[in-house]
Amino acid sequence: MVVLVAACTQQADNRPLGDVVVRGAGCELLAEQAVRLATGVENLRFDGQLVHGQPFPACEVYEKLNDDSEGDLLLAVDLQEPVTNTAEQQVSSRLKEGLPSIPADIGKGVSGSIRDSHDDRVIGMFAQTFLGTRLLTIEIYKEVPDRDRRADAIEFLRQLRPVLLAPLQTSSPTS
Repeated sequence: MVVLVAACTQQADNRPLGDVVVRGAGCELLAEQAVRLATGVENLRFDGQLVHGQPFPACEVYEKLNDDSEGDLLLAVDLQEPVTNTAEQQVSSRLKEGLPSIPADIGKGVSGSIRDSHDDRVIGMFAQTFLGTRLLTIEIYKEVPDRDRRADAIEFLRQLRPVLLAPLQTSSPTS
């Protein structure tokens, strides 16, 4: 009698996120299907509005448990103009600390782990880049088995950078 034993291996989830930027979607900009794929959560609640040229600095995505409550923070997009350091100084400092850089085609930036301040365990992954003094940061907190959170954060950054860090248009008065 011959018995065949096969090891059960789970395939890595390498599906591309697809279009991350969809006008009028979550926070006026984020494609729900891309957030679902990156976080593994179906029911989402978006908090914020990311509209280019507007002062709103952040969008947070939570798991929606029911009409009255929400679960954990899943993903955050933060657009800021640092007060104490320039965006370039912040990114350069993190690169000097040894955090990996983002792909060169996106621009200068860094990616790495988000760690719990109490026990130093990894609780998420981030990627960030800048233009002038404006700093764009993507953070993914939800762990999806066999999915690369760093690659997903970088892909969000790749697609959001041209929209959120594009030079601000100033209108000149007509004479």
